[in-house]
Amino acid sequence: MNKSLSERLLAGDRYALTKILSEVDNATQIGYQTSDELYSFGGKAWIVGITGSPGSGKSTLVNSLALRLSEQGKKIAILAVDPSSPFSGGAILGDRVRMKDLYGKPDIFIRSVSSRGHLGGVSSSTLRMARIFDAAGFDTILIETVGIGQNEIEVSKLAHTTIVVEAPGFGDEIQAIKAGILEIADILVVNKSDLPGVDATVSALVGMIDLGYSAKEEGKITPWVPPVVKVSSPKGEGISELITFMDAHRGYMRQHGLDSEIEKRAAIEEIGDEVEQWVREKYLNPKTNPELTALITQISKRELSPRVAAHRLIRNIKLH
Repeated sequence: MNKSLSERLLAGDRYALTKILSEVDNATQIGYQTSDELYSFGGKAWIVGITGSPGSGKSTLVNSLALRLSEQGKKIAILAVDPSSPFSGGAILGDRVRMKDLYGKPDIFIRSVSSRGHLGGVSSSTLRMARIFDAAGFDTILIETVGIGQNEIEVSKLAHTTIVVEAPGFGDEIQAIKAGILEIADILVVNKSDLPGVDATVSALVGMIDLGYSAKEEGKITPWVPPVVKVSSPKGEGISELITFMDAHRGYMRQHGLDSEIEKRAAIEEIGDEVEQWVREKYLNPKTNPELTALITQISKRELSPRVAAHRLIRNIKLH
């Protein structure tokens, strides 16, 4: 079954793509096995992360960007990470509603995925789903994060290009983008450029970038200085300029071999996730690990600290 799903996906079967994405997102055995089968067929797509403050217009930007890229003959996949429902744990699907202009486009595929409460703005299955799109032959994969603010930096660990979106009118422009988010930006977009205050926001961001990149060290790669692009997504203004900068950043990354460094970093993250999940399932389940139950009892009686208990578990893991 898994092999036929893989073959159908490679042949362009969109139902097979939908099925595999669901299996991967739900972390089923079929999902894992199919991901492994398709891994060698990837490595060609460019992953673009789009993050920023809530209300900055990320979904509208993705909508306009995908339309313009498809007009250039690109095959576009969109992973819209929506907030989790507190009741079902599923995605609320707000982003898909805002991207209704893209429905019916044969070269654009939209998939909403629940953040499942993950604080980094992406879900744990996001990278695996992006790899499925890669194997399916999509040229560009746009990952739109939840929109939760300063914690939303995880996407930079798996994206080749990270776009940080801001809009004018969010109060003090210097504080509009927190330092943690600003530092991951490869391109800064000031969206809703028809609103008052856009020039002040652009000036503030350019000033912050100049401060960060004023000192260049000798003997190292000339750093990529994030450009600031004014965009009005509903009107399509600034989208062509944004795509030009995206292409320039892609060229820069490839020229210096930095795209492979992103792949290595993503691999480390995924290996770490797999190891953590294995340890949790095998050793951190009181139902299957009597030693853990005994340790928890000792901790509750204040006979043992959690740190000492953790080291005892680690010592036993090393023996296996």
